[in-house]
Amino acid sequence: MGSKTTWVATFDGAEARVFTRNRETGYLQALETEGLSGPHRPDIERERTITYARVGPGRSAVEPAVTPEMMLESTFIQKVADQLADRAQKGAFDRLIVAAGPRALGMFRKHASEPLKDKIVVEVDKDHVHTPVKQLEQALSGHF
Repeated sequence: MGSKTTWVATFDGAEARVFTRNRETGYLQALETEGLSGPHRPDIERERTITYARVGPGRSAVEPAVTPEMMLESTFIQKVADQLADRAQKGAFDRLIVAAGPRALGMFRKHASEPLKDKIVVEVDKDHVHTPVKQLEQALSGHF
């Protein structure tokens, strides 16, 4: 039985990187992630969503329960989960390591299909989307 193909997906609410682990060298190689960057929320949108708890002196701003930024992040992470599920269904990888910050990881768990969840062997609760590849390899070395 040959060795299994392992992919690593690291993402936040607006950017994702996907790697495959080279079977011969053990190093991570970046895969093409076309379409895996989402929009960041413009500051002006934040200004439009602020409401106030009361009128008059001493009022304080109240953020809505679901902000436009959270909706954008959720949509983006749904896209990441869908693309990974599609590639998993096509047999591109056998095992998946997911590394994302707490909020992104929670959204990913919500959006990932059951067949994709079955491929996940490790979840790392840390945002590594901007971590250099060598440092990412070191951070995940115990999980391969």
